[in-house]
Amino acid sequence: MKPLPVSPTRLFLAFLLCDPLSAMAAELTNLDALVLAAAQGDVARVQRLIDLRVDVNEVSVRANGGVALVQAAASGNVAVMTTLVRAGAGIDAVDGRGERALVVAAYGGRLNACKLLLSEGALATPKAGDRMSPLVAAAYGGEVGVVKALLAAGASPHESDRSGRSPLVIAARAGNVEIVRALLDASRPDANEVLWRMRRVDAAGEARRGAHLEIARLLTEGRQ
Repeated sequence: MKPLPVSPTRLFLAFLLCDPLSAMAAELTNLDALVLAAAQGDVARVQRLIDLRVDVNEVSVRANGGVALVQAAASGNVAVMTTLVRAGAGIDAVDGRGERALVVAAYGGRLNACKLLLSEGALATPKAGDRMSPLVAAAYGGEVGVVKALLAAGASPHESDRSGRSPLVIAARAGNVEIVRALLDASRPDANEVLWRMRRVDAAGEARRGAHLEIARLLTEGRQ
């Protein structure tokens, strides 16, 4: 299951025409304004609201359950993310829908955002409550650099989404040969070897159904 789009913009159309620091503007609180400013990549507004001592970790109910860092990660705005982290934003905090910044950034293919989060200690492996792991999200996102960064940070190619689809199957279905190669390069014999072989077979089947013959060959031959 793919994560829902992380965008509260429709709830704040009036915000675009008003002063974001005014709690009366469109009945928004400063917390709502912070989440929207983070989503829009407005570093100056984010800093001004932080200076007003807005809690950067609080969930905005009006902003569709948004949290500032998750919103910034969705758009990949590293400057806003850095500002929020310096202000104490929890690196693995979740928003009102259970999304955390690294998962959202991985799904969006936001490589620099992912690198920042990982450098600040974000968990590359599945976290209790995650709707999907960062690596599964990256496979859906289709950015090979994100996949490689997560694998280097300790993510396992054996992970799967709630429907049982592994990153390898997801990438094979999408015809993303670069991600398939990265996942094969990261595989190694271990306690999950039997499961890994089964997933390679499943992924090869998906590749053949999608006429992704190069991927099917890689998975069948076991050569990277």
